[in-house]
Amino acid sequence: MATACLKRAWDLTIRNIGPLLLATLIFLIIYIATEFSLSLLDKAMEWRNPSQVFVDQMGVTEDQKLMYHSVFKDQLSFPSAILSILINVFLTLGATRLGLKLVSGEKFDIGMLFSGGPWLFKGFIAHLLYWIMVIVGLIFFIFPGIYLAIRFGMVQPAIVDRNMGVIEAFKYSSRITQNNRVELFLILLFTIGITIAGCIAMIVGLLFAYPLIFLMWIVAYRWLQYGGRAILDDPMTGAPMLAGQTENS
Repeated sequence: MATACLKRAWDLTIRNIGPLLLATLIFLIIYIATEFSLSLLDKAMEWRNPSQVFVDQMGVTEDQKLMYHSVFKDQLSFPSAILSILINVFLTLGATRLGLKLVSGEKFDIGMLFSGGPWLFKGFIAHLLYWIMVIVGLIFFIFPGIYLAIRFGMVQPAIVDRNMGVIEAFKYSSRITQNNRVELFLILLFTIGITIAGCIAMIVGLLFAYPLIFLMWIVAYRWLQYGGRAILDDPMTGAPMLAGQTENS
């Protein structure tokens, strides 16, 4: 499964390289502009990030405070961090919708990046719950965090694809990944490898790596739902075999 999903994602990325690169650029530009703008807002409002506040309450020396503050200086304040997460989740939900359409052989366009509104509240709550679980799991000997990341890694696609509630989406992700977690772990390893290769190849490599990784996970999601049909094209039309058979929005 893992190798097949990677190959399918590669093929779809090559076929749709123009729109995917444009979508990736737009996503990254908005992300960078958001982080920069919120950082300026924090400075203008003199808002400090939670790490700096915590350090000030630790009773450490002034020199230690200066050291810790320099380490955490680039972190956003709590209000800005929440806004940053909301914008990121909004774009990710839109990108997920675009990816589901592409993988399923349906029409898609760049404007779908900005279509995450209907799922924003659910997606935001799911995002927070997911990362709290994963981070806590990583703290406890790493493996539990990896296990939770894989088990619940299909929550966001389920919310967009089937308009599920948060708890329902977590249960659905747990169910469809149950017998495929070793394969999903291999996809996670592929993700790490592709990211490293993209970093080595600098900007151009990362622009290609991001959509490839994203589509690989969307293909894996469709595989978990529909089996091997998710990576096949109709021999008569050349369109993805799933065209017209999925329930995505």
